[in-house]
Amino acid sequence: MSLLRDRRQLAVVVATLLTVGCHRTVPVTTLPQPGARVTVTLTPLGSGELAAQLGPNVREAEGVVRTVRGDTVELALIRTALATGIDNLWQRQLVAFPRSAVAEVTERRLDRPRSWLAAGVIVGLAVLAAVRLSGGGQVGEVGPIVVPPN
Repeated sequence: MSLLRDRRQLAVVVATLLTVGCHRTVPVTTLPQPGARVTVTLTPLGSGELAAQLGPNVREAEGVVRTVRGDTVELALIRTALATGIDNLWQRQLVAFPRSAVAEVTERRLDRPRSWLAAGVIVGLAVLAAVRLSGGGQVGEVGPIVVPPN
């Protein structure tokens, strides 16, 4: 029973490290490049302007940049997030976002130091788990001490 619990705890720790340890979200300060995966946060007016294409009350949209023309960025949408917190998945439909409708653009980027740290922790936990599962490092019972006759 304890072995099963240990395996579950290890799986939870490893899954957590894999999901949080490798990326960070950074603001995009220049025009995003085609192929970049970005999230645009809409202004309240922008949400209203794009309601016919995105649906009502969209707070942000995530997608891959297809083209940048003047003050408009065209995304192949992956997801939209409503003000209520509900996410809607898209199938890379193209939607143009005028700069006036966008409050912020962010991009997820690989964070190398955190990735190396997460990899080190995962390897350490795997070694620890292997030692525990193989029975190594356990203190067992010692048999009777036999004193030879003189």
